[in-house]
Amino acid sequence: MHEPSWHEPWTGEDARSRATGHHPRRLIARIASGVFLGLVSLGATFAGSYAFAGLVAVMAIMMAWEWGGIVRSRRYDFGFLLHAAAIVVCIALAAIGRSQLALVALGVAAIAMAATYGRQNGLMSAAGLFYIGIPAISLVWLRNDVPYGFTAILLIFSVVWAADTAAYVGGKTVGGVKFWPSISPNKTWAGTCSALVASALVGAIFSFLLTGAPSLYLVICTTVLGLVALAGDLAESAFKRVYRLKDASNLIPGHGGFMDRLDGIAAAAAFAALICLLMDINQPAKALLFGA
Repeated sequence: MHEPSWHEPWTGEDARSRATGHHPRRLIARIASGVFLGLVSLGATFAGSYAFAGLVAVMAIMMAWEWGGIVRSRRYDFGFLLHAAAIVVCIALAAIGRSQLALVALGVAAIAMAATYGRQNGLMSAAGLFYIGIPAISLVWLRNDVPYGFTAILLIFSVVWAADTAAYVGGKTVGGVKFWPSISPNKTWAGTCSALVASALVGAIFSFLLTGAPSLYLVICTTVLGLVALAGDLAESAFKRVYRLKDASNLIPGHGGFMDRLDGIAAAAAFAALICLLMDINQPAKALLFGA
């Protein structure tokens, strides 16, 4: 079966064919690439804040490339260079403890992007800076909080990965009513409920492993993060439907693009950072794990 690439339109026929299940080769590629990216992500997270910031920068640049291809129908242009440069600068600022300045730089870059492309593509090009930049800054900010940064990032990854896996297994095993077929044809209510249960289970496990962590808080926190991750997935799907696309790109075998793979993590990371900002701006990772 022909797989649509990042620049090919999405059609109802594509949706029906994918609803029947993954082709075995596509499923193998999906599992292999997912495991590889997961191991690389965990390794960089464990290696330290600078290594993690480097990984975030690489993935953010790939997402900026995809965003330009969707919004402006161009892989490489001035907008991509501006987008990538701004993201790298913002991540570097966050990595050295200047997250507030990173947000200011992100805003300045967004204004420059909007001014460059005007009414036609300016707003959506500028929106890409915030869509990619805010989660990137959030992840680096949380990772920098020693000694809890690694655990906080691991919590976010675990919630999103568990929710994605449970949603897939629950949807395939139970099936049933579709959640929002016009936006995401394969998602079901059974898969959604499975994802939320898995998210809550992650919170329960972390509360058992972390001495002094409030169980009820962590279960509620991870359940909400799982819900936000699902919302991020749906939002990214809706965004692609506007441009008649199924995948953001074909960079990751079996998954599509980096935007397709990281939509849930982007949403969960940004929301987690907001929670931490309200609870304890000086120790955000500790606040995420232990509450106010």
